[in-house]
Amino acid sequence: SPHPHLYYPPYMATSPTRLLRGIPLLAIALGSGCANLPDRDPEATRPYRIPAAATQSAAPAIHSAWMDAADKMYHAYLGGETNHEAVLLETGDDALLARVHLVRAARESIDLQSFIWHNDDTSRFFFEELVKAARRGVRVRVLIDALNPIGSPLEQAQMALAHENLDVCLYRPLTENAVNGTFGMMRTALLRMRRMNRRMHNKIMVVDDRIGITGGRNYEGKYYDRHPTFLFNDRDILVISPAVFDMARSFDVFWRNKKSANLVQFRDIQRQMGKAAREPWVYDRGEDVFDLASIDKLADQPDLAVARPALSRHTVQGLRFITDSPAKFLKKSQKEMLTALRAAIPGAQQYVVIQSPYLIYDRRHKKTLKKVRKETPDLKVIFSSNSLAAADHVHVFALSFKYRKALYKKLGLDIYEFRPHPENLFDYVPRYRELIDLPDEKLAAYALAGDIAPIRKKAPRLCIHAKTMTVDGRDAFIGSYNFDPRSAKLNTECGVVITDEAFTTLVEDTIRNMVAPGNSWVVGKRYEKEGLLSRFSGVIGSISTALPIFDIWPYRYTTVYDLRDGMDPVLSRDPGFYQRYRDVGQFPEVDSIGTDIQTRLFKAFGGWANPLM
Repeated sequence: SPHPHLYYPPYMATSPTRLLRGIPLLAIALGSGCANLPDRDPEATRPYRIPAAATQSAAPAIHSAWMDAADKMYHAYLGGETNHEAVLLETGDDALLARVHLVRAARESIDLQSFIWHNDDTSRFFFEELVKAARRGVRVRVLIDALNPIGSPLEQAQMALAHENLDVCLYRPLTENAVNGTFGMMRTALLRMRRMNRRMHNKIMVVDDRIGITGGRNYEGKYYDRHPTFLFNDRDILVISPAVFDMARSFDVFWRNKKSANLVQFRDIQRQMGKAAREPWVYDRGEDVFDLASIDKLADQPDLAVARPALSRHTVQGLRFITDSPAKFLKKSQKEMLTALRAAIPGAQQYVVIQSPYLIYDRRHKKTLKKVRKETPDLKVIFSSNSLAAADHVHVFALSFKYRKALYKKLGLDIYEFRPHPENLFDYVPRYRELIDLPDEKLAAYALAGDIAPIRKKAPRLCIHAKTMTVDGRDAFIGSYNFDPRSAKLNTECGVVITDEAFTTLVEDTIRNMVAPGNSWVVGKRYEKEGLLSRFSGVIGSISTALPIFDIWPYRYTTVYDLRDGMDPVLSRDPGFYQRYRDVGQFPEVDSIGTDIQTRLFKAFGGWANPLM
């Protein structure tokens, strides 16, 4: 083998005769939907195992101040004390650096759970770090939802066989193959819609069962400030707390679930085992297209906070981990995340701040918020989400647009739409200037002058992907929950609740900065004189919105506003709002007529899909 650190079992070739015999079976499978799905079977992985000591490495784990703190927390817990520390991971670069540092510091185990693993430069670099940890004796377990392929069958075969200490499993596979293509996805959509629709959205990384990360980031360059056209503005939290024990138990529940299947159990991956031995190792780092060398160098530092003050630890008063379990797919009573977040809102007395990529409320959230509004009329609810120009899913934004009147008028939300190129983009993505083809001095001049027009033409756009809620500046939730019907009922989710005023203020200040003028637009009532025609239009619009299809009334109750130069910002219901703000249309900075048309069409005919969003 050209790759001595890989072990390849004897290749079992598929003969043409066997392929011909399989054609009738394929027809039967398509007609009945009874094709065998791989369930958890540890015995099935044995033929592909590396001999126990075949590729061990003597490279030691690096020294880490975070791991020292985790050890201290653990021993204090054994002595009856409970201590909580947290690190806020705001930028993608910091989030990747923290993960690589912890992988290199791991001594016993790494457990990683994710919804998406996209095969690109960033994820390949990170996977190679996991392989290195496995070589020095660390047990590495990676669990990824099976909906989105994590690479070609050949690439997944190499992942599966990278090391004896590294296992990769897919959760809730759609078919007997890991990669299904258009035909397989259509078959699954027709015959196994429930399986296809209920997904594991949890995001967890646990090291040595003592330190963990959770939040909104998956594994792809877009989440770590390394993509040429599109970047997710996300939020994770690193946890040093007894709550990590609950994170570890949650991972184990999913890992041992019968719907968790090892990569080597999939037919298309098994067929690539022999070829994998002859092909180049796909996880060689190669050229650092997006400057992964800086992460490589800095990750070995014992205390990352010295170089990156934003990665300093914060002592917090209270911290707990909450999660859905696989039982959510079976029992209506097992919606732990929905129950916990609904319980948090009624305690609000002054304000609630929510940030989510999608503004589509579940009915139960609406009911809860209406009740709270009735009991606390002065309660402010600030919602930070994406504009159409920043959004990653047009159809999801279209349904938010469809029900915006109810969200703004009936629920009383103060809605802010994030710009794709906000004025403070260098705060959100410090390495942004490395992603665009402009000299540093020009970028600095543009940023100082508040002129982002030259940047907009060349730079990747930003999209909110963080899922966060704060209540009265006291409690903060950070996790994977999107505050939408899919998170409430269809996906399993997880996150942490922090009770600490100083830390909650730190989180909240970041969101308030993102809704400031220049970074977000404001949604408000469309300015028009009150009269019979206006009231008639409002009634027809409400009737049209209530229709799951044929919502074709063109006039909308709300529109989007931008602050006028020299004016101070106010809330959209303030009497002086229209003197301070100017109407910029429903979809500012959307240059594509196709995007505009697609949004309006799905708004008109896609209302039936709201429970699935």
